[in-house]
Amino acid sequence: MEAISRRRFIGTVGAGIATLALTGATTLPAAAAPAQGGLTSLPSPKLSTAFAGPTTWNVVVGAESNDMAVQGMGFFPSQIWINVGDTIKWTIQSKEIHTVTFMPKGQAQPPFNQNDPNQAQRRGGDHFNNTGTYFNSGILTKGSPNTTYSLTFDISGDFTYICLVHTMMKAAVHVRPSGTPYPYDQHFYDMAAKLQADELIRHGQALIQQARLFASRNPSRGNLVTAGIGDGSVALMRFYDDRLVIREGDTVTFNNLDVETPHTVTFGPEPANSLSPVGNPKAYDGSGTLNSGFIGTDPHWFGTTFAVTFTKAGTYPYICALHDEMGMTGTIVVQSKKT
Repeated sequence: MEAISRRRFIGTVGAGIATLALTGATTLPAAAAPAQGGLTSLPSPKLSTAFAGPTTWNVVVGAESNDMAVQGMGFFPSQIWINVGDTIKWTIQSKEIHTVTFMPKGQAQPPFNQNDPNQAQRRGGDHFNNTGTYFNSGILTKGSPNTTYSLTFDISGDFTYICLVHTMMKAAVHVRPSGTPYPYDQHFYDMAAKLQADELIRHGQALIQQARLFASRNPSRGNLVTAGIGDGSVALMRFYDDRLVIREGDTVTFNNLDVETPHTVTFGPEPANSLSPVGNPKAYDGSGTLNSGFIGTDPHWFGTTFAVTFTKAGTYPYICALHDEMGMTGTIVVQSKKT
Protein backbone atom coordinates (compact mmCIF):
# COMPACT_ATOMS: atom_id res chain seq x y z
CA MET A 1 0.00 0.00 0.00
CA GLU A 2 1.27 3.47 -0.80
CA ALA A 3 2.43 5.43 2.21
CA ILE A 4 1.29 9.01 2.82
CA SER A 5 3.87 11.55 3.99
CA ARG A 6 1.96 14.68 4.96
CA ARG A 7 1.53 16.49 8.23
CA ARG A 8 -2.15 15.78 8.46
CA PHE A 9 -4.57 13.40 6.85
CA ILE A 10 -8.23 13.99 7.67
CA GLY A 11 -9.90 10.63 8.33
CA THR A 12 -13.43 9.72 9.35
CA VAL A 13 -15.03 7.54 12.01
CA GLY A 14 -15.46 3.88 12.81
CA ALA A 15 -12.93 1.05 12.89
CA GLY A 16 -10.96 1.14 9.68
CA ILE A 17 -12.15 4.68 9.00
CA ALA A 18 -10.38 6.32 11.91
CA THR A 19 -9.40 9.91 12.43
CA LEU A 20 -5.71 10.09 11.49
CA ALA A 21 -3.15 12.70 12.48
CA LEU A 22 -0.01 11.64 10.67
CA THR A 23 3.40 12.96 11.62
CA GLY A 24 5.43 10.81 9.26
CA ALA A 25 5.10 8.18 6.55
CA THR A 26 2.14 6.08 7.60
CA THR A 27 0.12 3.53 5.68
CA LEU A 28 -3.63 3.69 5.57
CA PRO A 29 -5.53 1.11 7.65
CA ALA A 30 -7.08 -1.91 6.01
CA ALA A 31 -10.84 -2.33 6.04
CA ALA A 32 -12.10 -3.71 9.32
CA ALA A 33 -15.44 -4.81 10.65
CA PRO A 34 -17.56 -1.67 10.83
CA ALA A 35 -17.92 -0.16 14.26
CA GLN A 36 -19.05 3.12 15.72
CA GLY A 37 -15.83 4.00 17.53
CA GLY A 38 -17.81 5.46 20.41
CA LEU A 39 -19.71 7.90 18.19
CA THR A 40 -23.47 7.56 18.27
CA SER A 41 -24.23 10.19 15.64
CA LEU A 42 -23.49 7.81 12.77
CA PRO A 43 -26.01 5.19 11.68
CA SER A 44 -25.07 1.55 11.86
CA PRO A 45 -23.49 0.58 8.52
CA LYS A 46 -25.47 -1.79 6.37
CA LEU A 47 -23.31 -4.72 5.32
CA SER A 48 -23.76 -6.20 1.87
CA THR A 49 -23.74 -9.99 1.97
CA ALA A 50 -24.03 -10.39 -1.80
CA PHE A 51 -22.49 -8.71 -4.79
CA ALA A 52 -25.01 -6.36 -6.34
CA GLY A 53 -23.13 -5.62 -9.55
CA PRO A 54 -21.21 -2.49 -10.54
CA THR A 55 -22.06 0.43 -8.27
CA THR A 56 -21.54 4.18 -8.48
CA TRP A 57 -20.31 5.79 -5.27
CA ASN A 58 -20.45 9.50 -4.39
CA VAL A 59 -17.62 11.48 -2.80
CA VAL A 60 -17.73 15.21 -1.96
CA VAL A 61 -14.84 17.55 -2.78
CA GLY A 62 -14.32 20.57 -0.52
CA ALA A 63 -16.58 22.13 2.08
CA GLU A 64 -17.58 25.66 2.95
CA SER A 65 -19.58 27.64 5.48
CA ASN A 66 -22.84 29.22 4.36
CA ASP A 67 -21.14 32.59 3.83
CA MET A 68 -18.16 30.94 2.08
CA ALA A 69 -15.77 32.51 4.61
CA VAL A 70 -14.51 29.10 5.77
CA GLN A 71 -13.22 26.74 3.10
CA GLY A 72 -12.55 23.12 4.12
CA MET A 73 -9.78 21.34 2.22
CA GLY A 74 -10.80 17.71 2.08
CA PHE A 75 -12.36 14.81 0.23
CA PHE A 76 -15.42 13.47 2.08
CA PRO A 77 -15.28 10.67 3.05
CA SER A 78 -11.50 10.52 3.03
CA GLN A 79 -11.51 6.74 2.49
CA ILE A 80 -13.87 4.48 0.58
CA TRP A 81 -14.00 0.75 -0.10
CA ILE A 82 -15.31 -0.31 -3.52
CA ASN A 83 -14.99 -3.24 -5.95
CA VAL A 84 -13.45 -3.67 -9.39
CA GLY A 85 -15.92 -2.37 -11.95
CA ASP A 86 -17.36 0.26 -9.62
CA THR A 87 -17.34 3.98 -10.37
CA ILE A 88 -16.68 6.93 -8.07
CA LYS A 89 -18.29 10.27 -8.84
CA TRP A 90 -16.68 13.26 -7.15
CA THR A 91 -18.78 16.44 -6.82
CA ILE A 92 -17.34 19.73 -5.62
CA GLN A 93 -19.24 21.63 -2.93
CA SER A 94 -17.00 24.67 -2.51
CA LYS A 95 -16.15 27.87 -4.33
CA GLU A 96 -12.46 27.24 -3.65
CA ILE A 97 -10.92 25.35 -6.56
CA HIS A 98 -9.73 21.75 -6.22
CA THR A 99 -8.61 18.84 -8.36
CA VAL A 100 -9.00 15.06 -8.06
CA THR A 101 -5.65 13.70 -9.19
CA PHE A 102 -4.07 10.24 -9.26
CA MET A 103 -0.33 10.66 -9.81
CA PRO A 104 1.72 7.85 -11.46
CA LYS A 105 3.68 5.87 -8.88
CA GLY A 106 6.95 7.59 -8.00
CA GLN A 107 6.04 10.94 -9.55
CA ALA A 108 6.26 13.89 -7.18
CA GLN A 109 3.40 16.34 -6.83
CA PRO A 110 4.24 19.44 -8.89
CA PRO A 111 3.76 23.02 -7.68
CA PHE A 112 0.30 24.12 -8.69
CA ASN A 113 0.11 26.12 -11.89
CA GLN A 114 -3.36 26.94 -13.16
CA ASN A 115 -1.88 27.86 -16.55
CA ASP A 116 -0.55 24.31 -17.04
CA PRO A 117 -3.17 22.41 -19.10
CA ASN A 118 -2.04 19.12 -17.54
CA GLN A 119 -3.20 20.48 -14.19
CA ALA A 120 -6.11 22.70 -15.20
CA GLN A 121 -7.76 20.25 -17.60
CA ARG A 122 -8.89 16.64 -17.54
CA ARG A 123 -6.37 13.94 -18.32
CA GLY A 124 -6.28 10.14 -18.41
CA GLY A 125 -9.72 9.03 -19.58
CA ASP A 126 -12.50 7.57 -17.41
CA HIS A 127 -11.17 4.05 -16.61
CA PHE A 128 -8.48 3.71 -13.95
CA ASN A 129 -6.11 0.76 -14.42
CA ASN A 130 -2.97 1.96 -12.58
CA THR A 131 -0.72 1.42 -15.60
CA GLY A 132 1.20 4.62 -14.98
CA THR A 133 -1.36 6.94 -16.53
CA TYR A 134 -1.88 10.36 -14.97
CA PHE A 135 -5.56 10.85 -14.08
CA ASN A 136 -6.73 14.36 -13.35
CA SER A 137 -10.15 16.01 -13.06
CA GLY A 138 -8.89 19.43 -14.04
CA ILE A 139 -9.94 22.41 -11.96
CA LEU A 140 -13.26 21.87 -10.21
CA THR A 141 -15.20 24.71 -8.63
CA LYS A 142 -18.77 25.15 -7.45
CA GLY A 143 -20.95 26.98 -9.95
CA SER A 144 -18.62 26.35 -12.89
CA PRO A 145 -19.19 24.04 -15.88
CA ASN A 146 -16.71 21.60 -14.29
CA THR A 147 -18.23 20.41 -11.00
CA THR A 148 -18.04 16.61 -11.23
CA TYR A 149 -15.50 13.94 -12.14
CA SER A 150 -15.99 10.19 -12.51
CA LEU A 151 -13.63 7.23 -12.72
CA THR A 152 -14.36 3.52 -13.12
CA PHE A 153 -11.81 1.27 -11.43
CA ASP A 154 -10.65 -1.74 -13.45
CA ILE A 155 -8.00 -3.06 -11.05
CA SER A 156 -7.86 -3.90 -7.35
CA GLY A 157 -5.50 -2.18 -4.91
CA ASP A 158 -5.17 0.74 -2.53
CA PHE A 159 -4.81 4.09 -4.30
CA THR A 160 -4.08 7.52 -2.88
CA TYR A 161 -5.29 10.63 -4.68
CA ILE A 162 -4.58 14.30 -4.12
CA CYS A 163 -5.60 17.85 -4.86
CA LEU A 164 -2.95 19.62 -6.90
CA VAL A 165 -3.95 22.98 -5.43
CA HIS A 166 -3.71 22.03 -1.73
CA THR A 167 -0.75 19.85 -0.80
CA MET A 168 -2.25 18.51 2.45
CA MET A 169 -5.47 17.37 0.77
CA LYS A 170 -5.34 13.61 0.23
CA ALA A 171 -7.68 10.63 0.34
CA ALA A 172 -7.72 6.92 -0.55
CA VAL A 173 -9.72 4.43 -2.59
CA HIS A 174 -9.54 0.77 -1.58
CA VAL A 175 -10.55 -1.42 -4.53
CA ARG A 176 -11.25 -5.11 -3.87
CA PRO A 177 -11.99 -7.88 -6.36
CA SER A 178 -15.38 -7.92 -8.03
CA GLY A 179 -17.96 -9.70 -5.90
CA THR A 180 -16.40 -8.80 -2.53
CA PRO A 181 -19.09 -7.86 0.03
CA TYR A 182 -19.11 -4.12 0.71
CA PRO A 183 -18.26 -3.17 4.31
CA TYR A 184 -20.16 0.13 4.15
CA ASP A 185 -23.07 1.50 2.16
CA GLN A 186 -23.50 4.94 0.59
CA HIS A 187 -25.67 6.19 3.43
CA PHE A 188 -22.90 5.45 5.91
CA TYR A 189 -20.35 7.24 3.73
CA ASP A 190 -22.69 10.23 3.38
CA MET A 191 -23.03 10.54 7.15
CA ALA A 192 -19.27 10.15 7.65
CA ALA A 193 -18.66 12.79 4.97
CA LYS A 194 -20.99 15.26 6.69
CA LEU A 195 -19.27 14.76 10.03
CA GLN A 196 -15.86 15.30 8.48
CA ALA A 197 -16.91 18.42 6.60
CA ASP A 198 -18.72 19.89 9.62
CA GLU A 199 -15.64 19.33 11.77
CA LEU A 200 -13.49 21.33 9.37
CA ILE A 201 -16.01 24.18 9.23
CA ARG A 202 -16.09 24.37 13.05
CA HIS A 203 -12.31 24.35 13.10
CA GLY A 204 -12.21 27.20 10.60
CA GLN A 205 -14.70 29.27 12.57
CA ALA A 206 -12.49 28.91 15.64
CA LEU A 207 -9.62 30.51 13.71
CA ILE A 208 -11.58 33.75 13.28
CA GLN A 209 -10.80 34.80 16.84
CA GLN A 210 -7.09 34.12 16.28
CA ALA A 211 -7.12 36.28 13.16
CA ARG A 212 -8.72 39.18 15.03
CA LEU A 213 -6.42 38.82 18.03
CA PHE A 214 -3.35 38.95 15.81
CA ALA A 215 -4.45 42.27 14.35
CA SER A 216 -5.49 43.81 17.69
CA ARG A 217 -2.80 42.63 20.11
CA ASN A 218 0.09 44.47 18.42
CA PRO A 219 -0.61 48.20 18.86
CA SER A 220 3.12 48.99 18.86
CA ARG A 221 3.38 47.57 15.35
CA GLY A 222 0.86 49.98 13.88
CA ASN A 223 -2.28 49.25 11.90
CA LEU A 224 -2.58 45.55 11.11
CA VAL A 225 -5.05 43.57 9.01
CA THR A 226 -5.04 39.78 8.92
CA ALA A 227 -5.32 38.89 5.24
CA GLY A 228 -6.54 35.32 5.57
CA ILE A 229 -5.61 32.59 8.00
CA GLY A 230 -5.48 28.80 7.68
CA ASP A 231 -3.50 25.67 8.49
CA GLY A 232 -3.79 23.65 5.29
CA SER A 233 -6.95 21.85 6.33
CA VAL A 234 -9.04 25.04 6.35
CA ALA A 235 -8.65 28.53 4.94
CA LEU A 236 -10.53 31.68 5.93
CA MET A 237 -11.34 33.89 2.96
CA ARG A 238 -11.70 37.15 4.87
CA PHE A 239 -9.79 40.22 6.04
CA TYR A 240 -9.81 40.75 9.80
CA ASP A 241 -10.95 43.32 10.52
CA ASP A 242 -12.44 44.21 7.17
CA ARG A 243 -12.95 47.90 8.03
CA LEU A 244 -10.16 50.04 9.43
CA VAL A 245 -10.13 53.78 10.19
CA ILE A 246 -6.74 55.53 10.02
CA ARG A 247 -5.19 58.97 9.47
CA GLU A 248 -3.53 60.50 6.45
CA GLY A 249 0.07 59.35 6.30
CA ASP A 250 -0.58 56.15 8.26
CA THR A 251 0.60 52.77 7.07
CA VAL A 252 -1.47 49.57 7.10
CA THR A 253 0.28 46.21 7.07
CA PHE A 254 -1.65 43.26 5.67
CA ASN A 255 -0.48 39.85 6.97
CA ASN A 256 -1.34 36.51 5.36
CA LEU A 257 -1.35 33.94 8.20
CA ASP A 258 -2.32 31.02 5.97
CA VAL A 259 0.35 28.32 5.66
CA GLU A 260 -0.71 27.44 2.12
CA THR A 261 -3.38 29.61 0.49
CA PRO A 262 -2.19 32.85 -1.17
CA HIS A 263 -4.14 36.11 -1.23
CA THR A 264 -3.84 39.53 -2.78
CA VAL A 265 -4.53 43.03 -1.51
CA THR A 266 -5.94 44.89 -4.47
CA PHE A 267 -7.14 48.53 -4.58
CA GLY A 268 -8.78 50.00 -7.67
CA PRO A 269 -9.44 48.18 -10.95
CA GLU A 270 -8.35 44.55 -10.81
CA PRO A 271 -5.25 43.95 -12.95
CA ALA A 272 -5.30 41.40 -15.74
CA ASN A 273 -2.68 39.35 -13.91
CA SER A 274 -3.28 39.39 -10.16
CA LEU A 275 0.05 37.61 -9.58
CA SER A 276 2.03 40.71 -10.58
CA PRO A 277 2.53 43.64 -8.18
CA VAL A 278 1.19 46.96 -9.49
CA GLY A 279 1.55 50.50 -8.13
CA ASN A 280 3.53 52.17 -5.34
CA PRO A 281 2.45 51.02 -1.87
CA LYS A 282 4.73 53.56 -0.16
CA ALA A 283 2.52 56.45 -1.28
CA TYR A 284 -1.01 55.57 -2.36
CA ASP A 285 -3.60 58.27 -2.96
CA GLY A 286 -6.31 56.20 -4.59
CA SER A 287 -5.20 56.84 -8.15
CA GLY A 288 -5.26 53.74 -10.32
CA THR A 289 -4.56 50.18 -9.28
CA LEU A 290 -2.48 49.07 -6.33
CA ASN A 291 -1.93 45.32 -6.18
CA SER A 292 0.27 43.28 -3.85
CA GLY A 293 0.68 40.24 -6.06
CA PHE A 294 0.30 36.90 -4.30
CA ILE A 295 1.26 37.12 -0.63
CA GLY A 296 1.72 33.79 1.08
CA THR A 297 4.28 31.20 2.16
CA ASP A 298 5.43 29.82 -1.19
CA PRO A 299 8.86 31.19 -2.21
CA HIS A 300 7.65 32.44 -5.58
CA TRP A 301 5.04 34.66 -3.94
CA PHE A 302 5.90 38.13 -2.65
CA GLY A 303 6.35 37.46 1.06
CA THR A 304 3.64 37.18 3.68
CA THR A 305 3.02 40.89 4.27
CA PHE A 306 2.10 43.95 2.25
CA ALA A 307 2.38 47.46 3.71
CA VAL A 308 0.50 50.45 2.25
CA THR A 309 0.95 54.10 3.23
CA PHE A 310 -2.10 56.26 2.47
CA THR A 311 -1.32 59.87 1.52
CA LYS A 312 -4.80 61.24 0.94
CA ALA A 313 -8.05 61.22 2.89
CA GLY A 314 -10.82 59.09 1.45
CA THR A 315 -12.52 55.72 1.48
CA TYR A 316 -10.56 52.90 -0.13
CA PRO A 317 -12.35 49.62 -0.87
CA TYR A 318 -10.11 46.67 -1.64
CA ILE A 319 -10.37 42.98 -2.46
CA CYS A 320 -8.48 39.75 -2.63
CA ALA A 321 -8.44 39.26 -6.39
CA LEU A 322 -8.39 35.49 -5.90
CA HIS A 323 -11.29 35.20 -3.44
CA ASP A 324 -13.47 38.31 -3.69
CA GLU A 325 -16.33 36.21 -5.05
CA MET A 326 -16.35 34.46 -1.66
CA GLY A 327 -16.68 37.80 0.13
CA MET A 328 -12.99 38.58 0.78
CA THR A 329 -13.27 42.35 0.60
CA GLY A 330 -12.46 45.24 2.90
CA THR A 331 -12.37 49.00 3.34
CA ILE A 332 -9.77 51.44 4.62
CA VAL A 333 -11.18 54.81 5.73
CA VAL A 334 -8.49 57.48 5.74
CA GLN A 335 -9.34 60.61 7.75
CA SER A 336 -7.73 63.97 7.17
CA LYS A 337 -5.12 65.05 9.72
CA LYS A 338 -7.14 68.25 10.14
CA THR A 339 -10.20 66.42 11.53
